[in-house]
Amino acid sequence: ITLGSSPTFKGSPGLTVTRQTFGSYRLTFASAYSNSTDYYVIAQGMDHSSGEPSYIGLDRTTTHVDIKVKKQGTTNPIDSGYIGIQIIHHT
Repeated sequence: ITLGSSPTFKGSPGLTVTRQTFGSYRLTFASAYSNSTDYYVIAQGMDHSSGEPSYIGLDRTTTHVDIKVKKQGTTNPIDSGYIGIQIIHHT
């Protein structure tokens, strides 16, 4: 995911990314899962300009994943750079 006011997602079809607020994003599934525990999400922050370590918070639902990217030291949101996301379906 390319972060910013107009985020982009490069990956498998069926996912749409939108920016909710500064540093907060939503990946929406084309088809909902039956249960939010039917899939795993692995995320890794990459190439942001904050100059500080960052962390990514995730919240899974049946229809989408909410993603928050923040600076580790100050917890301020990060809204530039990229994050790598992998979603793995399991049952």
